[in-house]
Amino acid sequence: MNELDILKKLISIDSQCTKSNTEIVQYIASLFPSENVKITPIQKDGYNIYNLEIKFEGKKSDKPLIFSGHTDTVQITNKWNRNPLNPSVEDDKLYGLGSSDMKAGLACMIAAALEITEKPKQDIWFLFDADEELNCDGGKEFLQRLDVPSKQAKIIIGEPTAGQLEIGQKGCLELKVKIQGKAFHSTKT
Repeated sequence: MNELDILKKLISIDSQCTKSNTEIVQYIASLFPSENVKITPIQKDGYNIYNLEIKFEGKKSDKPLIFSGHTDTVQITNKWNRNPLNPSVEDDKLYGLGSSDMKAGLACMIAAALEITEKPKQDIWFLFDADEELNCDGGKEFLQRLDVPSKQAKIIIGEPTAGQLEIGQKGCLELKVKIQGKAFHSTKT
C-alpha cells in the first residue's frame, strides 16, 4: 500500500468536523498491531470523537519523535462540482475533501509508521487527534494526558501552511525547528 492509495482511502471516509471520526480512526488503527494502538474517546455534543495514538517504544524514551495530525475536515459545502468523498486525479492533482488539509499529511505519517520494522532508538509517536477544525478538543486531550518531556521531544505537525514553516498552533506548545531541504507545497494558492 503506497501513500496515494492510503490518501484515496482517507478521502473516501467522511470525517467532517461536525461528525464522529470513528470510521477514519478505525481504518488507521486497523493498519497497525493492536499493541501499538491506543484509542481515546472524547464526549462532544452528544456523540463521541476519538484520538488515536500509535506508539513504537524505543530503546530510550527521553527524547521522543512525535508526528501529529488531525483526522477531521471542514464541512462539505455546495461549492463542490464533484463528489468530495470520491477522490479523483486530474492533471496530476488529487481532488477530494481534506486532500491537502490534512489527509495528505496523515497518509505520509501512516506510510512512515508502516515502515518501522525494528525497535527505534527513541520512542516514536504518531498522534491522530480529533476536532482540530472546530474546538481542538483532541489536541487538548493529548496535552492533558500525555507525559511528554516537552523540551526534549521533537514534534512534527503535518498541517499545510502555504509552503512556509510556522511557529504556532491552536494550542499552548511552542517549538523551535531547524529544517534543511528544498521548499515545495502540494497545492497552489
